[in-house]
Amino acid sequence: MNGTSLLSLFKPAEELAVVLDVGNASIGGSLVLLSRHNHPKVVYTVRKEMNMQTSANITRMVSYLEATLNAVVDDIRKNGIVHLTFTRRGMLTPKTAFCFFSAPWYAAHIRRSAFVSKESITVSSRTLEELLEKEVVLAEESQADAYLRAGARENDVTLLEKEIVHIALNGYPQENPFGKKAKDIEALFYISVVPSKISQLVEMVVRRSFDVKNIHFGSFALVFWNGVRDMWPQEKDYLLLDVSGELTELVLVHGGVLTETATFPKGRNFFVRTIMEHLSTSAHEASSLLNLYIEGKAGPGAGEQIGQALRSAEKEWGEDMKGLLSGLSDGLFLPWSLFLTADDPFARWLGDVLKDPTATMGSSFGKPFTIHVLDDHTLSRFTDAPRAAHDNFLFLCSLFAQKIQFPL
Repeated sequence: MNGTSLLSLFKPAEELAVVLDVGNASIGGSLVLLSRHNHPKVVYTVRKEMNMQTSANITRMVSYLEATLNAVVDDIRKNGIVHLTFTRRGMLTPKTAFCFFSAPWYAAHIRRSAFVSKESITVSSRTLEELLEKEVVLAEESQADAYLRAGARENDVTLLEKEIVHIALNGYPQENPFGKKAKDIEALFYISVVPSKISQLVEMVVRRSFDVKNIHFGSFALVFWNGVRDMWPQEKDYLLLDVSGELTELVLVHGGVLTETATFPKGRNFFVRTIMEHLSTSAHEASSLLNLYIEGKAGPGAGEQIGQALRSAEKEWGEDMKGLLSGLSDGLFLPWSLFLTADDPFARWLGDVLKDPTATMGSSFGKPFTIHVLDDHTLSRFTDAPRAAHDNFLFLCSLFAQKIQFPL
């Protein structure tokens, strides 16, 4: 048992937490009862959209972030806590907040580090910490420039995560390497950073409404990977596809290990904008028309126009997706199992597109993907939300928050 697990035994068996999902087109927030023994219980959820832009621009996205974040946190304070009034948990207040960022707010590096010695050494936590610290410095230096190119004003970045995702001793993978002797040590690290001005903004907004002791920051890619790994432990080789408002993020998992990440700047809003252009309508109307079309409720005339717009968008999005897939591991290793997160009902429609062997994806790579959509049906088996509005992104974040708060 490690030190973190030992300390967790002295925590209450149940804790109230604020969980935030900071996306690139919306921000979601929830009040969650994290439990040592049961599924997380989502007490309340809220999600607010950022103003949709004519074209995606990170500088304008930053300007919308604070107002939307304030609205979400204020909503949780005013409307979330009252859900516990007159219950046995009525005296609970949040002591911890979790904030998980979607791309492009964070940048991630998966870095491989190796140590070779003439003599066998005993592997300790210090051995791995030294390897990790070297990679953290390299990641922070390289990512500062990446954020400047993306339009952030400051070059200061805050480390979100530094996780060891794989260790091999003398060429053999190890679940628990400590105390073992080896000449060759190879480790794979997941390192993510966020502009300091963004993390400081989130902390200021949260602490203004809640007297929390700790705020944990993280990236949605790690949330997604941990969720799939726990729910489908038999799956070892797969892709994670997160299609959010403004971006698509793709993660390659090989042998159960998160190995590569990549993004391109076309998400759900790209399809909405294509409908806007084809039908000369507003963003709000185009978004509604997209949902109506997917649900089969668009009229014959409008349905034909929307379908034409979506086929055009699908082709362009598919070409970018092809490029991303070809770039992962130089296209040498591509699993056909794919886990998808996106807003409903868009997720179901996109899942069907990716399954179709006649569509861009299936025909380009010889066969369609096996698609697993992380929807209500899937996630309701791992989270309890008897009265809260269902939000699949927040459900995944809540699962990971509980894992952090009550490690095994």
